[in-house]
This record gives sequence, structure tokens and C-alpha cells, in this order.
Amino acid sequence: MDIGLVSVGCVPVIWGDVQELIEEKGQEWLKIVDLKEIYQRCLEDQLDLWIGNEKTELKLVMFCGWERHAKRSYYHVIWIGGRDIKGCLKEGIQKIEHYACLSGGNEVRLGGRGGWERLLKPYGYSSRSVELRKDVTVCWRH
Repeated sequence: MDIGLVSVGCVPVIWGDVQELIEEKGQEWLKIVDLKEIYQRCLEDQLDLWIGNEKTELKLVMFCGWERHAKRSYYHVIWIGGRDIKGCLKEGIQKIEHYACLSGGNEVRLGGRGGWERLLKPYGYSSRSVELRKDVTVCWRH
């Protein structure tokens, strides 16, 4: 499995396969974002696109982004999807961690459902917070 960060100039070349995988595996994410937005943010270097492929078959897609502050920087894993996540997750996460470290990051952060916590616990990840959400699209609902 080859896993790596896609340079901005190569995003248009690989985008068709990436889009297909997002449409197949990212239905929940696509309720929040649209493909045009993701593509544009990659082209503008606001999102990092990581891919894992085996020969010519795309197996893994990861999108990451930086949150930088004066004293600390966090590299957020925003979305992971693929056709063989368990088979390539360890290597993919290790590459992201290495990249974040070499780029001055203090932590790699990601959120998700409970299944991600179980999958990533063997690699040293732990849950330190709870994400609370409330729908405020309708005002004054209790």
C-alpha cells in the first residue's frame, strides 16, 4: 500500500477517483459539505488530501487541515474513508503523525463515532473531551 500527501498540483489528476470514493463512503459527510467545496479547498491548500492506493486502485482517502495558534498547532483529521480502512489505517495515521510532527504540529486530532475510538486506541489515541451539539436552526426550541 502506498500512502501519501497529494500535492496541490496533482489534486485535479486524482480527483475523479477521490470523488467516487467520497460519494460511495461519505454520505454522512456530504450532508455537511459538498464535493465542489472540498475540491476547491484542496486546490487552495486549505485542506490536505491524503490517499492510499494499491497499484492503480484507490483504497483510502483522508482530508486534514491545520489549526495554528501562537503557542500550539493542531493537525485535524477531518474525514477518513476507504475500501480497506482497517488494512491501511495504521500506516496512514503514522504518516499523518510524522508529517504533523515535522511541520511543527503539537497534536493530531480527530473526531468521530465510537467505532473510531476503538480502532485508534491501539495506536495511542484517547478521548479527552465530549463534543456536544445542539441544532439551532429552529429558534426557541427546548
